[in-house]
Amino acid sequence: MVISVKKKYLWLDTFMILLNLSYSYSIIPHIVFFQYSRAYSTLIVFVVNCLFIFFRFKRSFNFRFKNILFSLFISINILNLVFGTFTGTYGYGMAPFIFSNLTFYFILHNLFTNYKINFDIKTSLWLILRGYVYLSLISVVGVVIVFLLIKMFGFIPNINDIGETMNLFESNLRDPNFKYYFPYNLSVLMEYNEIRLPFFQEYGILTGLYHEPHIMTFLITPSYFILLGYIKANWKKILTTLFYILALLISTSATNLMALMFLFFIYFFIFRKKDFLFLIVSCLIFSSVFIAYGILKDSIIFNFILEKLSSGSFYYSNNTISYAFSPKSLIGTSFYNLEYLDTYWNFGNKSMDVGYIIFILNIFFLFFIIRKIYIINLKIDYEKSFYIGLSFIYFFLHSMKINMYSYSLSFTLFMIFLISIIIKNKIFFKKTIS
Repeated sequence: MVISVKKKYLWLDTFMILLNLSYSYSIIPHIVFFQYSRAYSTLIVFVVNCLFIFFRFKRSFNFRFKNILFSLFISINILNLVFGTFTGTYGYGMAPFIFSNLTFYFILHNLFTNYKINFDIKTSLWLILRGYVYLSLISVVGVVIVFLLIKMFGFIPNINDIGETMNLFESNLRDPNFKYYFPYNLSVLMEYNEIRLPFFQEYGILTGLYHEPHIMTFLITPSYFILLGYIKANWKKILTTLFYILALLISTSATNLMALMFLFFIYFFIFRKKDFLFLIVSCLIFSSVFIAYGILKDSIIFNFILEKLSSGSFYYSNNTISYAFSPKSLIGTSFYNLEYLDTYWNFGNKSMDVGYIIFILNIFFLFFIIRKIYIINLKIDYEKSFYIGLSFIYFFLHSMKINMYSYSLSFTLFMIFLISIIIKNKIFFKKTIS
């Protein structure tokens, strides 16, 4: 009877995981809590987390854990708060993220501990994963539906302007070329007047529940590999793949494209060395089609990639990476304060730096996460760990774009937790979705 009693909590657990992941750049907290500010929404999530912990776990709740990545994650955030306060560069709107992330980790830890008592290890993992998978599918399905409405029924999606109602869009709206819509509450539409691709972006860029295409692809793409690891029926795999490919094409993130291409080469060079000839043939075919399409379409695709590589987005990535590895002083300034960047509304403050202490801790974090991802992909039978291994590689590659800002994301914490429990429990995807 213990299992049947615990089952009544399962959907509430899933909702809590979905809610906590949603404050990583999604509009869900704004909609659920009617809040303009991300800081207030995140503070509300923290309060909800505390109430959930009290009523869900009661006396069974425990704080004990062994996770070096989580310890570094929290240490970096706390030291950044202390150093940023000392130098007057910390924006206190970021403080709620520390507390909400801390409680989120303990929720994950205690839920998984509870699940292992009542269910087998693979079911326990799926119960942790499904909140993330469902959150991702909301974006994928929403994007595809709006796109099909546009193409098949002549639907004009530039309705329900939400740009002024959520500060998630605030920085982008400083550029007058941006506008944000939420047609029929299905998918955010980012209207942008400069970089466009024909057919897929006739009215703008559909970004699901998120405010930028690269953010959407960063947060949903790992869920595709997770789903492939659980789905067994071939027709379901094909349908899932088609939906994700269409959603990723519509969003058209250059970072996403480069990360996926890197994964493609990893698969053949490391996992499928015997299929090297197939790799060469595939590359030749892909290159021929790519070149032919570029010629036939007046090189639109090539121009898109070149514009992306010379755009402010590429400049932003270069500067955030440079900042993270260029300490100048002992404690530095808050890495959440982006005044060190040159933008059209701000001259970069070159006196700001990451500081040697945070720099060293970040190096340790990168070392351990790379090592653990390496273990999952190469030290464990890849036939079993293949899909989850790809999701972690993709996460790491794409997270380099936002660099130090990834320490604010509940999604980063979620991936840290998954990496830890998969190595510790040797869990692999060999179970059909329930």
